[in-house]
Amino acid sequence: LSTAFGTDGVAQNGKITYGIKASGLTVPQQLVPSWSVALLPTDIDLNFGGANIDLDSMAKKAIEAFDLNQDPPLSAEFGEQLKVDFMAKTPKVVLGHSTVKNKDTEIALEGEMTFPGEKPEGSVTVDVAGFDKLVEGLQE
Repeated sequence: LSTAFGTDGVAQNGKITYGIKASGLTVPQQLVPSWSVALLPTDIDLNFGGANIDLDSMAKKAIEAFDLNQDPPLSAEFGEQLKVDFMAKTPKVVLGHSTVKNKDTEIALEGEMTFPGEKPEGSVTVDVAGFDKLVEGLQE
């Protein structure tokens, strides 16, 4: 099992990346139905994160608005405006090239999602290698 984390820091067009990789995964066969054993992944490589994240402007605005003479030091209105400003930069959730596989099948995923008008909008590409063997195993 390995993990990775990356960020370019406080930037106007920042990004954050996470990765989780595991190989040689096993599940005791008595815990799952026998027909499902062939479906279980043995290796995963998941990569995800965010892009178009404006932490620079948010940090500057928070520093300017912070006032210890007020309770709370940052008003609720400030929080709401910060959210509006953050979403105006069209941040996105990114699913980097990721794979889930076992001895017969490999599923690859990649995509992204944005939130225009606070409604999610996205696309994902899914490629499956070994689909025929997967179906054969289920039909046995």
